[in-house]
Amino acid sequence: MTFAMPSIAQQRFWAMHQTRLHAGSLATPLVVELRGPLDRKSLERAVHALVIRHEMLRVLFESSNGLPRRCGPECVRVELELADGANRSRDAVEAWVRDTISRPLRLDRAPILRAALLQLRDDEHLLVLVSHRAVVDARSMRLLFDDLTTNYAAFVCGERPIFAEPAISESRPGDEAMHDLGPRLTELLGANYAVAPPADFPLPSDDAARRCRSFPLNRDQLMGLADLFIEDGPVQVVLMAAYAQVLARFSGDYDLTLARPHRRQGSVGPFESSAVLRVNMTDNPPFRQLVRRLQTSTARPHVPVEALLVELRPLDTLEDGPIARAAFDFADAHPSPVERAGLCMTVRDIAQSCAEYPFVLRLRPRGTGHVVDLDYRAHSFSAQLIDSFLDAYRALLVRIAEYPDGRVQDVPLLPLRHTFPSVTPAARKYPSVCELVDRAIAAAPNAPALVKGERSWSYGDLARLAGETAEKLRSLGHRPGETVAICPTARGFELYAALLGAWQAGGIIMMVNSALPPAQRTSMLERARARTLLIAGDELPSWWSAVPTANVVVLAPDRGWSILREKRSPALPLSQEPAAYVFFTSGTTGTPKALLGRHDSLSHFVLWQRDEFAVERGDQCAQLTSLFTDAVLRDIFTPLISGACLHVPPGRALYSDEPAMLGWLGRSRVTFAHTMPSLSSLWLGRRADDVHATLNDLRLLFFSGEPLTGALVERWHAMAPHAELVNLYGTSECTMIQAFHRVQRNARELLQPAGKGIPDADIFALTPSGTPCGPGEVGQVHIRTPYATLDYAGRIFRTEDRARVRRDGSLEVFGRAEGRARIRGIDVDLEQVSALLARQAGVRTSAVMRLADGAGDAHLVAFVVLDAPTSAHELRCQLSKLLPAAAVPSHVVFLHQLPVTAVGKLDRHQLKKENSHVLSNPTPS
Repeated sequence: MTFAMPSIAQQRFWAMHQTRLHAGSLATPLVVELRGPLDRKSLERAVHALVIRHEMLRVLFESSNGLPRRCGPECVRVELELADGANRSRDAVEAWVRDTISRPLRLDRAPILRAALLQLRDDEHLLVLVSHRAVVDARSMRLLFDDLTTNYAAFVCGERPIFAEPAISESRPGDEAMHDLGPRLTELLGANYAVAPPADFPLPSDDAARRCRSFPLNRDQLMGLADLFIEDGPVQVVLMAAYAQVLARFSGDYDLTLARPHRRQGSVGPFESSAVLRVNMTDNPPFRQLVRRLQTSTARPHVPVEALLVELRPLDTLEDGPIARAAFDFADAHPSPVERAGLCMTVRDIAQSCAEYPFVLRLRPRGTGHVVDLDYRAHSFSAQLIDSFLDAYRALLVRIAEYPDGRVQDVPLLPLRHTFPSVTPAARKYPSVCELVDRAIAAAPNAPALVKGERSWSYGDLARLAGETAEKLRSLGHRPGETVAICPTARGFELYAALLGAWQAGGIIMMVNSALPPAQRTSMLERARARTLLIAGDELPSWWSAVPTANVVVLAPDRGWSILREKRSPALPLSQEPAAYVFFTSGTTGTPKALLGRHDSLSHFVLWQRDEFAVERGDQCAQLTSLFTDAVLRDIFTPLISGACLHVPPGRALYSDEPAMLGWLGRSRVTFAHTMPSLSSLWLGRRADDVHATLNDLRLLFFSGEPLTGALVERWHAMAPHAELVNLYGTSECTMIQAFHRVQRNARELLQPAGKGIPDADIFALTPSGTPCGPGEVGQVHIRTPYATLDYAGRIFRTEDRARVRRDGSLEVFGRAEGRARIRGIDVDLEQVSALLARQAGVRTSAVMRLADGAGDAHLVAFVVLDAPTSAHELRCQLSKLLPAAAVPSHVVFLHQLPVTAVGKLDRHQLKKENSHVLSNPTPS
């Protein structure tokens, strides 16, 4: 037995085989339909003769100190597996074929070839040959078919086969290719190696098999494109450029890598290598110019992907789809049917190039035209997304024939479900929230309005204290348009009366957070031009005397009103237009912005929510939102304008210190609530003894502020079996919420979509050049509404979020740009990884962050809260089946709970601060 060093490609395939990752991409199958009288003995000899003729089928691989070495050649016989298919259905036959192909081959035992024969009838059989990419590639499998037919014909006639083609032999890259390695490396550095449409993971399928969807491309259309771009590049390059353009539109990334097979002339070897091209469209080039760029790139000497891997990404050599996630293949036609000795041999399926890439567009000849195949991973992409992609590609081929100089980001692909008005419609006049609450009071003054523990207030009680508050402010000289800063020291009833009373006095309300640093609190009061600080509650904050307001008053539950400071000097108006409130953004992207909300805008939202979801008297509504975001206004006033009862939770039951939140919701028989995903996950994870088995009374639960994962939806559906879950999306700049999605039971989506716009709100995605995105495309989210805050009225607001447009026109929001991390050349969507992690067995909730080690290298770290025992190794193995290697967290940290901010969102800053030591560990957790 002789030994040899495997090639780089063989080493990679061997390592992938050992880990059993992406096993389906390692098989090279040939499925042949045999019709007519079959000489089984001659067929067996014909198969065995393949091993005799081709040395590569006789090698095997041994492990030596954890590394492979190639052994052989050995001459061993191929056993033809026999199976009876006489009584099998068509589906059963297909299942047999799939099973025969997918069963792993052994690389340490020669020959690395499986042969199986299924007898359907006396004169009808299926022959399946399966080899491994470490020894036979897709092109070589065609040679094996030719040899098989030659062998069979010769053996039936008792003759010796004569071959027209040389035997399979190993081919290595030429010197000219390696000479071009440096320029290719320079070209690829900085590119995003993982561009493909964002996976939509059509759960619950765990099918890792490939699927294919197709459409025909007629000869006239192909010839027309060839003539149109005859001076720019061959038609193969034109079709590849169109594929790159649709990839960019469907991924939102305009600087991408694309693989294509490279066939060396004059050699037939086991390693049909791939070339990787960088396609940069960030400058929005005309399509004709894009064709020229690709033609220039493809004309350069080929550098095999394995050589690039060693230089660019040595840690990811086990990954499928190396240095690219998408590939383009201009394939050969299936071998023509062959008749030998009365037996007709027809190829039903044969190995294809680029099988290791998750997303492959392949053009293959059929008849007088071609067929466009989109070959994809079934566990990553839904059939609906694939259909949208193919529809867009087909539409683009028509567009470029009409407008060959149309720019990449500008050409419309698929038609939109509806058109947007060219101008923002005028805002309608609505009664103020005060007027709407007054109507609810007049309708049922004795109905319960507020409940906290054993204490309750009727609508009449609320009206009385709100009127007193308005009179008190007027007595202090308050004028309409001046700001009243309200500091709640607890969630007492006085707070809700103070809000209504300030509006009745014509004031602009502002909420003051005692927990803020003094300088930030003072700055906000000054920027809001607050004239009065109204402290609602029993506790007097120690900092009250330092505030810059003219007046300081206290409204306490037992003591009533007290005035701590009174000055008659008026404040400058905050706005020339009537305003309802001023809230400040969190300041995560810079200095906190002051947002001036309008009465009409707030009324527009709460009236829509009341009517859309039939909120009415008898509903028991929980007030769970933080008091210091504008979202608290919908939490409070949607119930109060509806005549519903608002329940105030006790103490700190909202947060993780108290496990009794679910018990309180159950005892209060709450029917309606808003919350944040991260905060609600804490409640589900910490049950008290008195928690009801289910929240049977809950009928509406709204989520906002963070992506809503399918895993969390399933947990809430189990806890509240009768509740409708609603995902809300919007920005404070545009007032509350502008889109909503009613979550479907059993939909099992990875991340819930943002949905469609509420009335008078247009929410849409645009390409970088401002072209509306069609179905399947990814772009920047924009919002247009006449009910924006004062500074954004009449404008189209550009958010920081990326989103995909669904076929029904709704948006699937991926989050902000900072929610993506570049890891070894791949842009990773952290929310998507976290959502996949949350679906794994034993995981209650999770978060994934990008952290840098001492050398500045980026790593993904997963923070996981468990419901049942599992290991970091097991979680990483499960993710490896679904994600590129770079997207699998290198470290997994198990925590008792994830920290949340004061508003209920995941506290990433605290998470990073408390776990800064993680990357100092030599091995993953």
